[in-house]
Amino acid sequence: MACQTRIESLEAVDGLDIYCEVHTCPSPKGVILAVHDYGEHCGAYHGIFDRLCQEGYTIYAADLRGHGKSAGERGAITHFDDYLEDLDLLMARIKDREPTQPVFILGQGLGALIATCFAMSRKPRMKGLILCGLLMDLPIGAMERLLMRHAGFLLHNSKAMKALREVLLAPALQGALKQDDLAFRGSIKPTTVREILGACAAIQKSHDQLPFAILSIHALEAVTSRASALERWLDAIASVDKSVQRYEGQDHHLLLHKERDQVVGDIIEWCEKHRLDGDDDEEEEWDELAHDAL
Repeated sequence: MACQTRIESLEAVDGLDIYCEVHTCPSPKGVILAVHDYGEHCGAYHGIFDRLCQEGYTIYAADLRGHGKSAGERGAITHFDDYLEDLDLLMARIKDREPTQPVFILGQGLGALIATCFAMSRKPRMKGLILCGLLMDLPIGAMERLLMRHAGFLLHNSKAMKALREVLLAPALQGALKQDDLAFRGSIKPTTVREILGACAAIQKSHDQLPFAILSIHALEAVTSRASALERWLDAIASVDKSVQRYEGQDHHLLLHKERDQVVGDIIEWCEKHRLDGDDDEEEEWDELAHDAL
């Protein structure tokens, strides 16, 4: 199956130019909107996109603002909601072009956090949410969290910020993206950490009814507190279907791991299972949500 890549752009609400890619196949049976991790760019996932495309899925992906080929201050998050507004535009493009196709959102790390916040706040019409190594919290102490809210400038060169950099930028510093010129390796600003922590807290407090399936993928080797927080959240959230896949011997950057073929294969199998399921029931769910929002 011959797949093609089209380069596009989006003009964000605040005028920033967002770099986008669309990977198409001749006879698509679904659409996957992919959201990459912090410090990365969508080009790092071209191998995965090729395989998904070969299986009949059109891929829409964008470099997050401040990342890769998109405009914006490198690696900076000023307002987390900017990410959600950028996804609003990309999802609108998908719905305009692919109105009859089942849609999934796939996120890795920070991208999974963005996808979750987007899905929970917007409740878009889609079939499923695929979360790889969902970022539920950051390894930072209570004192640093307090300073982050009231005097973040004091943390610029602290040991805590340097440790966070090692965690958030692991693929770029010592992993699969070590030689990638587009990967971000700079200092992480306290405002960036504050915005990530705020988004993590927001999803942990929300237990909304979600009318689409959720697949959560994480590694057994992931930090125990992160995995336990994730599984507590999954237990509390209400969804039409929830599945959890755990992989032994891999870190939480599952989609960049050398043994990622198994992970991608499981994602494809899950999408095949859910792309046509429950259309009538889901329409009723969407109608109820729309009524509640009025």
